[in-house]
Amino acid sequence: MLKIPSLILWISVLTPSWSQATDPLGNHTTAESSKKPPAPTAPTAPIVSILPYASGQWKGLLQTQARDPVSSETSLEARKHTNKPLVVHFWGVTCGPCLTEMPQWGRFVKDNRDYKVVFVQVDDVSTGIMTQLLSKAHLAQAVNYKLITPFDELMRYEVDPKWVGETPFTMLVNASGQTTQMNGLVNFTQLKKWFQQNS
Repeated sequence: MLKIPSLILWISVLTPSWSQATDPLGNHTTAESSKKPPAPTAPTAPIVSILPYASGQWKGLLQTQARDPVSSETSLEARKHTNKPLVVHFWGVTCGPCLTEMPQWGRFVKDNRDYKVVFVQVDDVSTGIMTQLLSKAHLAQAVNYKLITPFDELMRYEVDPKWVGETPFTMLVNASGQTTQMNGLVNFTQLKKWFQQNS
């Protein structure tokens, strides 16, 4: 006799969680289904497009960029950059001067959208870290490459035999394919002048 009231009490406590209710339209719903949907979350930042780059692809990189930075399709935008000067900037996540300079690259790319600039990150780090740094430097819309093979002497030699692998390192490639190297931090006034002279 003593156990029956406690059993009834226990059932009465559980009943509301699965009993039916009526919504404003007169439809029967369970308490579980009548819960409000979760509030929409804020849109996340766009993911930076990071392309693979491996040893032996230096000439292919230049040819690809002469056509189109993302696809091989022939388009108005692609023809716009054909026979145009190109700058390839090598940088590293663990390179202090590189990180200091990246926001300046972000401003340069934003202010000079007609100039073709490609970024190649050479350190063995996660794509997530690279993505954060590029976004912070406002380079999310730039053409970004990440090495998929170790950065070795063969890779350095195919870019420039005189390059020993230090970063930041910038290659200026004119419309004829002739290259000029810039070691260390870039003088962006001179870089803009080079683009103007070679466009």
